[in-house]
Amino acid sequence: MDAKTAAAAIDFMGELATDLDTLQKKLEKTERKWFCKLLKTQRKCIQQRALRERSDSRVHELEEEISSLQARFNKLQRRAKQFKNSLRFMVGQNDCLESELKMIREHMKNRKRVRKESPSKSSESDSDCEVRILTDSERAGVERQLPELLRSLEVTSSLEPANADLLVPPSRGRDAGSQTIDLMRKRSQGVGGFTEEARGDGKEIQPGACLARALRHQGSRTPGGECVVASTA
Repeated sequence: MDAKTAAAAIDFMGELATDLDTLQKKLEKTERKWFCKLLKTQRKCIQQRALRERSDSRVHELEEEISSLQARFNKLQRRAKQFKNSLRFMVGQNDCLESELKMIREHMKNRKRVRKESPSKSSESDSDCEVRILTDSERAGVERQLPELLRSLEVTSSLEPANADLLVPPSRGRDAGSQTIDLMRKRSQGVGGFTEEARGDGKEIQPGACLARALRHQGSRTPGGECVVASTA
């Protein structure tokens, strides 16, 4: 090989090297471009996948919320049904109470009408007399007025000797009225019964009937203006 051919070969090799460098640079540039495009594509895919997963999780959360709201709605519906039933029961009870109240009013009207139509008997027996328990104020008024009542009615002249111990002389710290009340209370509890032998019928007097009869005939009232003994039946 001569020198000319060798020089041409060297020049050709230099051009090839230059072309290879150019191609290498183009390839690197192309690869970088394609790699960037691939990265962008993958980024988009990742973003879409994340959005899809987020939307799926949100859909799941929404489904859970919907199920909880449905359960609450069912519970409220059951409570509304129970309230409706209880309201219906209360309405029925109200109707029953109204009917009972109407019957009671009619009964009271009938009783008033019967009382107005029936003549009042002034000479009713002592056994029909209703005696109620006196309050403290009424008892104090009776104790104050009882000695004067007994003296005015002259009970000592109408009582038997066995019952003459009604008028007990006053002791220390107590008057005759209080002792008489105690004695009549003991008699009403069963410690010796009053008899009406003085009247001649020999019947047992109802407990407290002497006091009731005395106060009824006397027309006595307490300082508050109320009758001491209830009205007769």
